[in-house]
Amino acid sequence: MAEGQRWNVLFLISHDQGIAVSSMAGEGPEAHEHLPTPNLQRIADEGVLLTRHFGTAPMCSPARSSLMTGMYPHDNGIVGLTHMGHQYDPGVKTVIHAFTEAGYRTMLVGLEHESRGIVKQARLDQLGYQESRVSELVPPAHALPKHVDEALKELISSNKPWWLTVGTREVHRSWRCDAEITPENVKIPCYLPESPDIKEEISNFTRCLKTYDRFIGQVLDMLDKHGVSDNTIVIATTDHGIALPNAKGLLYDFGCHTLMLFRGPGDIIRRGLRVNALASSIDFAPTICELCSVQPLDSFMGSSYARFLNGNHAGEPFREHVFNENTFADIYNPIRAVRSERFRYIHNYVDFSVALGPPNDVQKGAAYRAWKELALATYGEKRAVEELYDLEKDPCQRHNLANEDPGHPELVHLRGVLDDWLKFTRDPIRNGPYPIPSIAVVDNACEFPHLAGHQRVKRNTIIGFLQQVIASKKRKVRK
Repeated sequence: MAEGQRWNVLFLISHDQGIAVSSMAGEGPEAHEHLPTPNLQRIADEGVLLTRHFGTAPMCSPARSSLMTGMYPHDNGIVGLTHMGHQYDPGVKTVIHAFTEAGYRTMLVGLEHESRGIVKQARLDQLGYQESRVSELVPPAHALPKHVDEALKELISSNKPWWLTVGTREVHRSWRCDAEITPENVKIPCYLPESPDIKEEISNFTRCLKTYDRFIGQVLDMLDKHGVSDNTIVIATTDHGIALPNAKGLLYDFGCHTLMLFRGPGDIIRRGLRVNALASSIDFAPTICELCSVQPLDSFMGSSYARFLNGNHAGEPFREHVFNENTFADIYNPIRAVRSERFRYIHNYVDFSVALGPPNDVQKGAAYRAWKELALATYGEKRAVEELYDLEKDPCQRHNLANEDPGHPELVHLRGVLDDWLKFTRDPIRNGPYPIPSIAVVDNACEFPHLAGHQRVKRNTIIGFLQQVIASKKRKVRK
């Protein structure tokens, strides 16, 4: 790679935001112009918005793993949540490793969800960072400004190009924020029924979204204060969809369509540009490497879209398809999907009710109970093995064309596209039930013979705690 400008990188990542930002109004049912996100809107106005960016997974750790490694979860090893025992396969490197090896000073402030527990040096080595500043395990935005400011001072004084990742728990549940919002800020997405419970949950989400956006404004002001705005690439993104029924944990657009914003020097990142090409989160790592003249890792499976960000190639095609997967969350729930410009095809490998698909944090909410009846009426008591949706005619993804028209040409075509991808990436799901890592746990293990011994035990009783210890020792012995 030719030596070029080594721009600083500020990587801002939220928790479960989907496309909930005013700049994405019109691009999906969760986004509208009245969302209280003026600072994220500022990044879009001063930079580039990818309108069709999709994460590889609808759950935190797998989705983040793809952003960082440029690999699909089943290729890098994080096919479930790290706090439930999933981790990178030995030898897997991240984009942070690439920047560290290129001479960047790399630092983490706040939340990451690609390793287990408090971030210590061993985990920093695994993630690629040289150092971290973590106020608590899952830090809220209001606890981070002083840490970000101190980190910027240290990084700037090093006289090296730097990468700073800043992660917060917003807008993950439980959505307890005191920001003021008005009724126009609250709109129920079309894939959910009109319900007071759902409106209340979205109101609470919107309050936390406003809190997070206020924090983004503080960080942007810090860049200005320290005089590094002009030589820093700012990325604002998230992992997956909002923690609402039919979104987080499932492979409809609502679980995988994600925010991706770039702001930076005008010769490489054009001001006020919207890029409508399909892009995957595995494309992020090679893109930022090209922008900063850092040698990409051989393990990257995505492609760089850096050429689109300056506006000179806006009309060119990029991806014909993006692929999404879910394997382990709170439950074993293997699903694979492919999306084209117009259609989404989903293959379900377990035939339980779609109502069981959302993760625990979603199922605990009142909105889930309000949605469940609609879900059963829409998708059936048992999920279809195959689902096909015409996103142009059915943006709310309620009419499964695989049931209505089993000979639909796009069903045949996308079934083949997905199968080719499974073969090319050597996805273990092709060979039967997906093997669980030796130390991982899952809530529905008792329902599947291949998951025997991996049942998660609740820790709210002494007996439960002892069961958890015994189960953990057994898993370590098997390992």
